[in-house]
Amino acid sequence: MLKYFFNLTSIVSVVHAEDTFADATKGGIQEYLANLYSWSIGVAGMLAIIMIIWAGYIYITSAGSSDGNNKAKEMIISALAGLIFLLAARLFLSTLGIQ
Repeated sequence: MLKYFFNLTSIVSVVHAEDTFADATKGGIQEYLANLYSWSIGVAGMLAIIMIIWAGYIYITSAGSSDGNNKAKEMIISALAGLIFLLAARLFLSTLGIQ
């Protein structure tokens, strides 16, 4: 099942990237950078969610080991901090009127 999920996300990423680069040739460098930024936000968010899932797996399989628990907690906190940072940057830029 996980194999199909990664295949689907890679297909969606490729299709989105093709649309991004096709639109960039029409609108110039500003449009290209805006599309690249939107695409990178999506990829970074997806990676943060995958990191949270992986940290949850480490936490569950650590079997009470304090090292494993601490490592998993640090990974989850780091991923959540990254997501908050991404959302704050997106909010800041949209407040300024930059899409």
